[in-house]
Amino acid sequence: MGNRSKRNSLTIKSKWYPLLIICLTQILCVTDNSIMFNALSALVISFKSNVTTIQLANSIYPLVAGALMLSGGLLGLKIGWKKLLSIGLLLLAVGEIMAWVSPDILTFTWGARVLAGLGASLAMPAAIGLIPANYSGKDLAIGFGALGAAVGVASSFGPIVGGWIIDSYGWRIAFFVLAIAFVIALLAAFLIDEQTRVKVKIKFDYIGTILFAIAIVLITLGLINISVWNTTTIGASLITGLLFLIFFIWYESKLEKRQETVLLPSVFIKSKQVRAGLIMTALIFFLTGGLSFVLVTYLQVVKEFNALHTGLILSINAIGIILFSIGTPMVIKNINPRKICQLSVLIAFFAALMLALSINSSSLGILFYSSIFIAGAAAGLLSSQAGVIVTSGINEKYAAQSGGIQGSMRNIGCAIGIALVGLIMISSLTHSIKHGILKDPITEKLITSKVKLTKTIPFVSDKQLKTFIDSKHYSDAEKKSLIKTNTQSRITALQISFASFGGLILIFFIFTFQIPKSYKSIKNNI
Repeated sequence: MGNRSKRNSLTIKSKWYPLLIICLTQILCVTDNSIMFNALSALVISFKSNVTTIQLANSIYPLVAGALMLSGGLLGLKIGWKKLLSIGLLLLAVGEIMAWVSPDILTFTWGARVLAGLGASLAMPAAIGLIPANYSGKDLAIGFGALGAAVGVASSFGPIVGGWIIDSYGWRIAFFVLAIAFVIALLAAFLIDEQTRVKVKIKFDYIGTILFAIAIVLITLGLINISVWNTTTIGASLITGLLFLIFFIWYESKLEKRQETVLLPSVFIKSKQVRAGLIMTALIFFLTGGLSFVLVTYLQVVKEFNALHTGLILSINAIGIILFSIGTPMVIKNINPRKICQLSVLIAFFAALMLALSINSSSLGILFYSSIFIAGAAAGLLSSQAGVIVTSGINEKYAAQSGGIQGSMRNIGCAIGIALVGLIMISSLTHSIKHGILKDPITEKLITSKVKLTKTIPFVSDKQLKTFIDSKHYSDAEKKSLIKTNTQSRITALQISFASFGGLILIFFIFTFQIPKSYKSIKNNI
């Protein structure tokens, strides 16, 4: 009896060990994003940069991950999930080390963040792929549930722990600690039983990989730089990106007709339900990414909160995500996925409007905190349904690839969310400041032709603006008026950003009508 208990104990330990590494990987990848958001002010000061430039750095990670995650999922089928996970964790560790030692913003953005995004494009599909490779039946549900819980845990504690490290030791140490954590995860991944490797002979789709990556990069960069590039460059980037995307879809359909392995099987495009599920997946991270960027800008630039204080406030949003992502399927037995998603979109819309109303230059109130929680609840409701909508609409043949495709949609949604809300915020700020200076008789004479032609005005704190204007030959009345205009313009820009963001979220409501009312009617509903 004793030996049998010992064997069972060892079996249980071996059985759940892969899930432990999977959850650790998920936690670390989400924590990386949390640190990036929370380090906004520290990065601006350290690199003598501005919010717009840090916005680009924030977008690069999900942009690269989203562009290459389809390929990561396919590569896992070819070389095995364990090996793919190890390569991804190694690249993530190297990316964090490069962030730690980055001498300038260019190295940080185009070196460290690109490497981290590349690592995530391999590690996340591997983590998702390892679940069906190791578990089935009830254990499979436990595995995916644990993965969702890991996101919630990281979203709750990542901003707090990361904020504390940033405030106490600096943002570089935060990335150094992350690098050590990824190395530990890498070493632990080597201990995963080799039998988890999936051996499938496939021809890797190199052309499809290149086409999709170019399409996503051009489209997202075009959106990010609308406020910086000229109209011709923006148009060329967006149109060329769309053409590459169309060509990619056409090329993949040709490969599929020849019964070759493709990055994006047609069922993920043709099935109304699967397509809607992927759009809801993108919406989750569109919502959380865009919301986090504007909230951190407000809290750290306007309110001048430190990283720890910011992290504590962001954790309110994470609590909403955890409670409703886990609680929804537990409380509601006969779930109507269409109604749940429609309700989620409407709740997110109203939460954005509530945030717009709660933004002011005075202290934070109950409306602000409750809005953050409600936005998290909306994301949690969506999280409880989006993955199931996708996976229940495909057969087992495509199940292994769905992880990479869903992961890609998550990161693309996050990158576009940050890009669009950042564009709205900076455009609103620029217009408001120019209008405010011209309207004020004290400062209207300071507007030169060069200022009038300026396309964007950076989002800066009162302290940063004071440092700048102290170097100019302005009168005390002019300085005071400029700081007042900047303060009022930032509030106006943030209010417009949240309200507009709510409008963008509402657009997603259209796609909810493609979601069936019951999971019983979902299977292969094309």
